[in-house]
Amino acid sequence: PYMEEYARRAAADAGFTEGALELMSGYAEDLPMESASVDAVVSTLVFCSVRDPARALEEVARVLRPGGVFVFVEHVAAEDGSALRLAQSVLDPLQQRVAGNCHLTRRTGELIANSN
Repeated sequence: PYMEEYARRAAADAGFTEGALELMSGYAEDLPMESASVDAVVSTLVFCSVRDPARALEEVARVLRPGGVFVFVEHVAAEDGSALRLAQSVLDPLQQRVAGNCHLTRRTGELIANSN
């Protein structure tokens, strides 16, 4: 819901006319779409911040038509024991507060790989 105005401006700037795209507000854990109703779901840096990423991935699977495509770009937690993972762990509480609930240490890659 927070990105809707930005998305509308970006669509207009890209040359899409009013009504060419249907933008809907909602939450990843409860997508406002019928089951098997979309050809593609595109997610960019979303799953680090949703409250229930497993539920959100279930929703992605629910709304995709058979043969639909899930395209995503997400950051993931660094390898356990690495210096980067230590830094992520130290910064994670601050990151959640200043960056819209973004979890630096969330294992997003594993969640997506293990989803339906």
